[in-house]
Amino acid sequence: MRVTFLLPALLHALCVSSAPAPAPEPYIVTSYVELSIYTYSGYTRSTTTRTESYITYTKGIIPTVTSVAALSTYTDDSIYNHVSIVNIVVVPGQGTTSGYATPTTPTMGYAVPITYTPNPTCSQNWKFVTNVPVYIPSIVRSQLVPASTSTSISTRTYQEYKPTTTTSVVGILNPTDVDPADLSSASSYYKPYQATYSYCYSPTTICPTASASCYTSWTSGSGSSSSGSSGSSSSRYYDSYYNDWLRTTIIIAVVVPVSWFLIWLIVGLIESWLSFKGLMLGLQRKRGLPYAWCCISWIFLCWVGPTYKARSEEEQAALKTKWDAMRAGEKIKMWLKWGFRWKYPVEHLGEEPQLEKRAFRQGCL
Repeated sequence: MRVTFLLPALLHALCVSSAPAPAPEPYIVTSYVELSIYTYSGYTRSTTTRTESYITYTKGIIPTVTSVAALSTYTDDSIYNHVSIVNIVVVPGQGTTSGYATPTTPTMGYAVPITYTPNPTCSQNWKFVTNVPVYIPSIVRSQLVPASTSTSISTRTYQEYKPTTTTSVVGILNPTDVDPADLSSASSYYKPYQATYSYCYSPTTICPTASASCYTSWTSGSGSSSSGSSGSSSSRYYDSYYNDWLRTTIIIAVVVPVSWFLIWLIVGLIESWLSFKGLMLGLQRKRGLPYAWCCISWIFLCWVGPTYKARSEEEQAALKTKWDAMRAGEKIKMWLKWGFRWKYPVEHLGEEPQLEKRAFRQGCL
């Protein structure tokens, strides 16, 4: 197998460049490439014959000549997100193969100055400018020229080991150098909460000494200098957090017990009605308060009455006829009078039947 540079490969590049180019991506990178062809020699064996074949591929280069002779160009959008690579096809022999080298300088991070303004509901009129970190694709970084750079050196010491020095370099880019989608995302992510919500804080830059780093302090109020209308943002944030926590605790402490009480109160009323109705129809039912109310308080168990045996089928049929003949208002009135009492309604049902089960309080006595 051998590598050769052939005219058909160059003609292929010209055909590629003549096709309509796709819409440009936010980042456009220029790359120099050579076209090469792998030639696979043909062979013949006892049962197999393979003809000579070719594979065309591109190889990135770094130009070594002042004036590069270009044969064609084509755009490739299939490798990186948001990056269009403009490949310039050159005559072979005008550069060296590009590769990776060990970096001798610190890795550079990138930031963009963003201007923030107060919430529209506030009366302040200020502009807060800060550098926001942004992500730049690695292939694009070599072609970006920062407007300025900031270098910081930090030393870390751990136990008996030698101190480790770290150098950080941040390149400040112009907003027009960054993908608009990435810029909008970073601006929203790093936006100070004082400018996001209607806290109406105002920023103040404080530099303790000439050599110390400056920091930003946020104060509330509408610009008044009196101590009563201003305070630190951290204190206001803590107070807000504490008030929210206290409010939530109070709501839970009230809503949960009240909801529990109301649920079992309603269930108990339903149980009492069904028990009273069954008693009026001559079925086996208990007297007194419903069992469901014991979920509100165990003390209600002391007022749960005894259970009476069912009456005969003939008596049940007569009681059902009598019950069906009553109006709804009469049934409810009778339930409110007799539904929660121990006393058996003899005046409505006749002689008291035998007990099936004694009440809890009777069993304790």
